[in-house]
Amino acid sequence: MKYLLRAATLCALALSVSLPPTTHANTLRRILFGSRDQSDTVLLELDYAAKSRMTALPNQVLEIRLEGTEVPPDFATPSVPADLSVVKSVAITQDGDSSLILQFQLSQEAEPSAWTLSAHPWQYVVNLVPKAVNRRANPPQWIPGDRPIRTKYADSDMLKKGSPSVLLSRISFSALLAAACMTGAGMMFIVLRILDRATLKEEQKHGAESPGAPPARELTDELSEDINHLMRTAHGESNAILESAAAAEERVRLVLKMMREGREVASIAKALELTPDQVREILERNS
Repeated sequence: MKYLLRAATLCALALSVSLPPTTHANTLRRILFGSRDQSDTVLLELDYAAKSRMTALPNQVLEIRLEGTEVPPDFATPSVPADLSVVKSVAITQDGDSSLILQFQLSQEAEPSAWTLSAHPWQYVVNLVPKAVNRRANPPQWIPGDRPIRTKYADSDMLKKGSPSVLLSRISFSALLAAACMTGAGMMFIVLRILDRATLKEEQKHGAESPGAPPARELTDELSEDINHLMRTAHGESNAILESAAAAEERVRLVLKMMREGREVASIAKALELTPDQVREILERNS
């Protein structure tokens, strides 16, 4: 009897080890919609990555099938915003316990593209661009929820080597142009001042010298002092403009670097003492 109990225990233990571990079904947590530049973006957030398949069906229907995924009992299908350009409605059905089916009714033919935004939670992004729209080359993608995104800079060799060498931006060009204009104005002022002094000296040479007129040496020293002061002022302002342009270029570099590291817009703005709108403007200008 003792040997039978031992054998039964060993069989039960072997059976429990051989069985696959119990896994919990993946869960769809939320769906977000956004629209920009005549294209729509849909974000699906799940607990973890799921095998997905995207199919274009007749009557302008886009179907996304997520294997091994379910929706929680209290999940409510979100309403589609009225300002979207492509997506009209979404319907969610459960294909048994094997997969979740999402069908998006589109208002026009669109070219879908998809990528993974994050792993934990798994964020699956689908971008829908109308086929009738002439898209710009490599447009920056925008994600609902204002999350850090991958752009064309993410896989560039320039960023993989370290600090990016940002091309001359509009800020730098404006600063250099302002410095050149200020230098030119300063030189023009110097030339006019010299001509005025020369004219005055010529008049004093041919006319009667006034009793209270200063000597020629004093006038020369005063002119030299004025020229030196003007040159120092122009040089200082030019340096200040160039330093401001360098600081602006550094902020652009840091914003691109933090974005590549996956930081949020709000976090980047707080770290660099900028507003979120300024961070978005830098991202759009350098995309």
